[in-house]
Amino acid sequence: MVSMSALHTLTAELHSGFLLLAFIGIGGTFLLQIVVWKERPRFLVSFARNSRGYLEAAGIVGALLGVFALALSAITGSLAWSSEMLLDSPGAMNKIVLTAVSMIIWSGAVFIRFRYGRGLWTCPAMAGLYAGLALIGMALVATSGSIGAHMTTGESLLDPLWDLLGIDPLQSFLVSDTVAILISVASTVILVICVLLAVRTGLSKQSFRCESGACNYWDEPRIRD
Repeated sequence: MVSMSALHTLTAELHSGFLLLAFIGIGGTFLLQIVVWKERPRFLVSFARNSRGYLEAAGIVGALLGVFALALSAITGSLAWSSEMLLDSPGAMNKIVLTAVSMIIWSGAVFIRFRYGRGLWTCPAMAGLYAGLALIGMALVATSGSIGAHMTTGESLLDPLWDLLGIDPLQSFLVSDTVAILISVASTVILVICVLLAVRTGLSKQSFRCESGACNYWDEPRIRD
């Protein structure tokens, strides 16, 4: 019978691979959109027009599968070790927190893409937000993976970065209860303000789809025939 720790290792590799694909797809599409918009450098314009649609599709597929794999990885991880072992390990707590936050970030990216469709790429600000969420989400996944590597093998590929920053990833990242409450309150206030602004400006009803095919900003990254 396959052990739960082995399943956790498998699901961890799955979500890392899917989310890396999503990051490359979304980030690559954003950069190619800039190349097409600026028409610089000229030798990349044709390549950008022909390949950005494929990268865009790979990005959302990777993000969607990555979120499911990330949730599955969290489940297998919680079943592989006892709650006492997880709660008593600062590294494990760091990994749990980072996994939860990264799942929220990636879920937000998936929601935005399905809510506004491919037309979101016609708005530079929305495209930048989408790519920014992918960047933050990938950074969190990489940090969580580095902690997991330290817990199992004692080292990771990000060790030069931790040494440079003077950070021990196995030491607790958690803050005091007072600071946690302040962060929660501030985050709630910011979220409410953003929702109100979105409703007031009509952003929540905006489709960002170019019906005429001629956009004022960027055109959609379609897969060319």
